[in-house]
Amino acid sequence: FPVTIKVATLSNPTAATETDLFTAAAVAAGGSIFVVNRNGLARTINVRVTNGSNTLQSQIVSNYSLGADDTLRVPGPINIDSGEKIRVTSSGADVDFIASYIEVS
Repeated sequence: FPVTIKVATLSNPTAATETDLFTAAAVAAGGSIFVVNRNGLARTINVRVTNGSNTLQSQIVSNYSLGADDTLRVPGPINIDSGEKIRVTSSGADVDFIASYIEVS
């Protein structure tokens, strides 16, 4: 099985809008997701797995208050099927999301 190592990044997503971090083109296993708050105020974040129609499949992080100028590491593995998405939300537009994962095709 061919394996591809990938990194997905999302900087400054629109506040309070669920946004795709990545969509798996094949079966994927996430190594970790890092969330960086670059603001001097706490931000509330969510990380979810959805299907291709954005229907919730699992909640990875729910309404977590990420402190001012803080970083959260969400440890893996986070396994998703082809066509599923990792979607993220932040209460402010000054948060970065970074995911490392492998796809197996």
